Amino acid sequence: DFYGYQRWTATSPYNSYLMMDNISVISLTTDQQGVSAGVMFGYYAWSDVNVWITNSTIVGLAGVASGRENVNWDPDHFVFSDNVVSRAGGPGSPKSSFGFDEMCVVNSGIHDAVVTNNVISGCPISIMIRNAVYLWMAQSAYGPDNMIIEGNTFKDTGTISTWFYFSYADDVIVKDNTFEGTTAPTYQVYVQSPYTVGLVVDGNTFNSGDQPVYIRGGLGYNIKDNNINGNRNQAHPGIYTLNGYGSISGNTLIDADGGIMIDGIRSGQSVSVTDNTIRTSAGRTAPGA
Repeated sequence: DFYGYQRWTATSPYNSYLMMDNISVISLTTDQQGVSAGVMFGYYAWSDVNVWITNSTIVGLAGVASGRENVNWDPDHFVFSDNVVSRAGGPGSPKSSFGFDEMCVVNSGIHDAVVTNNVISGCPISIMIRNAVYLWMAQSAYGPDNMIIEGNTFKDTGTISTWFYFSYADDVIVKDNTFEGTTAPTYQVYVQSPYTVGLVVDGNTFNSGDQPVYIRGGLGYNIKDNNINGNRNQAHPGIYTLNGYGSISGNTLIDADGGIMIDGIRSGQSVSVTDNTIRTSAGRTAPGA
């Protein structure tokens, strides 16, 4: 019972590899009160376990996590691909604060990470993209640059599917993912600061979520060719940007009654909004029409 969950880690000299392929994991872990707790592979702040998990099924997940730590303990990979995982304890209701056992995948500053072709179910936070905890490197290298999040299915997220947490993340790609389920997460792609630069959100399908794409301050974004099925609420844009700049093109928004909202543009920059389709589903009239 490590803070309410089981954790797989390594001892000195740390910086170990954990390679799992084509295995099935069922966690029966409970906390001291008997509540389902799950298993965590690695830890968000440390490189003691560098994860490489592929083609596997994990039932009762608490998290998969790793981070840049120092020049001697600096992971050279983060691979999480072709897995089917479900979280112990389920997604919960939308809220504003979280423990790291509520984040199914956490990348703390590892460059060139790959999270592809997974089915990730029942997570309060599905993926957190954040800076390294120990900031010994140049500021430009704090975040998980060039990360690829592609071909995943996010099911029944509790609050946020992909969270760029004040992250100095450059040129991350979020592509060809499906966001679906019976829950109503607050955001599906959520950028929290202007430190995130060059984000590409391309070809995704959003079938759930209050505000599917929410870019608060992100710079140089490219939001293109996404299909967004909204929740028929005028207060909820399908695409929202705040005080940034970039391009929004070729997206189709259906029943996203808040449309596309550009809430300020960074001084000296511009936002291009072209070739998007915003409409209601067949037979429906939007209340603001």
